[in-house]
Amino acid sequence: MPEIVNMPQSVTSDVMNRIELPKENASHMDSILRQTKELQKTVDKVAHSEDKKKKTHKKWYQKD
Repeated sequence: MPEIVNMPQSVTSDVMNRIELPKENASHMDSILRQTKELQKTVDKVAHSEDKKKKTHKKWYQKD
């Protein structure tokens, strides 16, 4: 599990540029990011269809 570290502002970017993340963690993070995006698309589709249903329902009442 990656550690989250708060670094003071005095640390220069040279130090940060020397840090190399392991390839496995990077590919694992890419996989997690891809899965998260897919889940977000699914959630957005469901939310969009619910909004559509509400709008159609309102129009139906307005016609009466």
